[in-house]
Amino acid sequence: MCGCTTSSDATTESAAVGGDNEELLESQLYADDGLCTTTEIHVSCQNLADKDVFSKSDPFAVLYFKNKKNGQWVETGRTEVIDDNLNPVFVKSIIVKYFFEERQPMRFEVYDADDKKDLRNLKKQEFIGAAEFALHEAIRAKDQILRLPLVDKGKSNGTIILHAEEVKEKLSSNLAHMTIECYGAVKNSPMFYRLLRSDGNSFFPVYQSEACRRRNGNIKWHKVKIPTAGLFRDDQSKPLRIELYEYFSNGNHKLLETRDFQFVSIIDGFKWESKVGVIVFKDVSVEKRASFLEYLFGGCQISLAIAIDFTASNNDPDMPNSLHSTNLQKNQYVQAIRG
Repeated sequence: MCGCTTSSDATTESAAVGGDNEELLESQLYADDGLCTTTEIHVSCQNLADKDVFSKSDPFAVLYFKNKKNGQWVETGRTEVIDDNLNPVFVKSIIVKYFFEERQPMRFEVYDADDKKDLRNLKKQEFIGAAEFALHEAIRAKDQILRLPLVDKGKSNGTIILHAEEVKEKLSSNLAHMTIECYGAVKNSPMFYRLLRSDGNSFFPVYQSEACRRRNGNIKWHKVKIPTAGLFRDDQSKPLRIELYEYFSNGNHKLLETRDFQFVSIIDGFKWESKVGVIVFKDVSVEKRASFLEYLFGGCQISLAIAIDFTASNNDPDMPNSLHSTNLQKNQYVQAIRG
């Protein structure tokens, strides 16, 4: 979740989420492993059991895959926490690789965040329910939408909804920058917005701003920085959507207005006279981030230093599984050096 500080132009009520999704910038996004494709899983839930006494649950979801060697569940990603919401639509998606020839057991667990200072420790969170599935079930489901009950001790505690989207394109690591402001805001209560991307059938949230109150009649949200791969799949003509919300601390945010647009249409600036004020897109640009090969082709020179750690913990050199094996064909260090 992105950090957020109070702006001099608006009072911040909640933090922004989305934007710098590191998973979309890492190499796992570019699947090139034979019978394999990269899949992005969008997550939402409905009718979650309320685990809090004086407010609603603060849910988040954790995805695990089953290790084929030992059968243990290994965490592979998690969503952000959404406060006071029993029907969360998570902004952070999870990137996985789908291998066509394999059965890939997976498991989602949903928790109520009780200790937000130590979210990594799931023992300090309250378990809501879990759902197990095979990845191909989500890929092959109708409209690629899979609905599963979240079960705890045989009891259903809500439904988790998974939308699997194949990442077909070879995507860049470029970043889209923009600033969105609201002039002449008619509401005194705090507002936030969501940016959504379309896959051709449905819209998915990719960024949610902080909630801000107006000051001097205007709202100025923080500048946005989003990977173009996550925002519009490197195609500036793809449909996008902005949703404006009135923020409520109990999680019952009110949708005020929506507007569809394309990134290419706002690149030179854009104004939208909405019912809640004039929405202005400004400082819109795309920051090109060169790939490693582009650096090399551009004349970048690399100096390489190699060090080998000869420690006893790597086993006896006479053992074939030792990193210091005398068998140069199997020695992993030698293979790495040879490249």
